[in-house]
Amino acid sequence: MLDAPDHSIVGTNNLALAEKFFSDFGLKATFSEKLSETASSILYGIDGSCQQLMMRTPGTVPGIRLVETPHKTPKRDPLDTRGYAVDIYARNMATAVKHAQANGYQTLPLAHWELDGKSVQECRVLGPEGLSVVLIDGDIKRPNIMDKDASRDFSEIGAFVNLVHDANLDKDFWTQRGGLTELRNANFDGTPMVAMMELPRANLQMRFALYWSGADAPNTAKVELVSCEDSPVGPLIPLLPLAAEYGPIAFKVDVPGARAFAQRVIQGLEHTSFADACLEGQKREVVRAISPAGVAFELWCRED
Repeated sequence: MLDAPDHSIVGTNNLALAEKFFSDFGLKATFSEKLSETASSILYGIDGSCQQLMMRTPGTVPGIRLVETPHKTPKRDPLDTRGYAVDIYARNMATAVKHAQANGYQTLPLAHWELDGKSVQECRVLGPEGLSVVLIDGDIKRPNIMDKDASRDFSEIGAFVNLVHDANLDKDFWTQRGGLTELRNANFDGTPMVAMMELPRANLQMRFALYWSGADAPNTAKVELVSCEDSPVGPLIPLLPLAAEYGPIAFKVDVPGARAFAQRVIQGLEHTSFADACLEGQKREVVRAISPAGVAFELWCRED
């Protein structure tokens, strides 16, 4: 079975600019390395080797891996299937919004809503190259690194968010094939999200689904899928190349028979061939694929 997602790949034309964006919300560079020409070509459709930089929130697992790419940020409609954002808790929303604006980022109007009777505030912060971070405050917060360190204003990444045409298309994939637990799968009224998500109209019926390893896992990051009745059926984002935007969600597979497990997970899906590559100095076999709903993901295999 899969563990919780380890990180998200983010393609960038400007490594320093992307690094600054995520560092402004608490992530720190932890490992820099080159991806070989062969792996760059197979996984990302990039000619020649490329630089990659891992970023994590200190003391936590979920991260961002920046990958330099020559491919520019494509034009996307608000509801196009794609990697969309990462969710991060803010200690205080007003302070967090001021922080984002002081660092030169546009903040969209806050979304106010309730979930299970608990108040939620969300603010989408727009960064470079089409990137965004969704800041979350309110009674909904789950345990996170801020609970252990009063000096921090932001949590680790809580969810890797993807927009899809139909979130239910992935229900069996993440649970039965991937072995993750469904935390939530529910409809909601998209009206509070109109400004934050730049939706075409109010009263859209939307759905979100969350998959994770459980509250007691060392890594509680979630795969989050969001869809709505106006989401376009296609085309899905192509498997290759990696453009300057959010890319696949990556999972480490550190079990005996890791490659055989990965082959079962990707069976029947569009996928690349396996490539030999290093991740934070460890040699692994990696494959990139697209889930039934259109979520790009990578499996980084190492035989334990």
